[in-house]
Amino acid sequence: MSILSDQFSKKLPRPGKTGLDWYIYDKIVKNYSDEPMLEIGVGHGGSLLTLLDHTNDVYAIDPWFGYEPIYFDNVKYIERDSRDLKPENLPFVTLSHLDGDKKLTYNDLELVSAITTDVIIVDDYFHRKWPEVTWQVTEFLKDDLDWKINTIGDHSVVLTRNIVDFNIGIPAWPSHIRTGDLPKEAEPFIIYGKMKHAWHESDFEDL
Repeated sequence: MSILSDQFSKKLPRPGKTGLDWYIYDKIVKNYSDEPMLEIGVGHGGSLLTLLDHTNDVYAIDPWFGYEPIYFDNVKYIERDSRDLKPENLPFVTLSHLDGDKKLTYNDLELVSAITTDVIIVDDYFHRKWPEVTWQVTEFLKDDLDWKINTIGDHSVVLTRNIVDFNIGIPAWPSHIRTGDLPKEAEPFIIYGKMKHAWHESDFEDL
């Protein structure tokens, strides 16, 4: 059984994302299987498990403020506040996922942009609860012209240095996926995702 199957069956934590964002996240991570990846903000570990489903070369930054530490095999943990880190403290990675302190989104983007070669995925973009995330992403993109918006999901944005087709069933790039038919393979993510498949709805199911 894969990690993904155990997440669908709720044996393992699922990402705190809508089903659509989970599908996008999994598809993009899969494109970089076996590559080094990094996450800021582990939380309950659902998104970190997605990385581990596709690579054994994973780094996780989390000072565990407000969370009980959660540890998985094959993860190198950096248990520090991201504000205390500099790029030279970190390895180069192909993909980074940001889901840490919302007030630190700009700081975290600056940090990982220096050590990430291909993709940065930012959680809670366009989320009504944390408008500061969207604002800080916008400011970062004005200041760092190397990165561009590739894809926008319900509450996530994918940044790349060059526009890349991740083969997630979307005909044009960049895309904001809110309407239209989704690929058949997206259905289980929609069904088993923690949050509803609608960008304006953010209520978690009863867990």
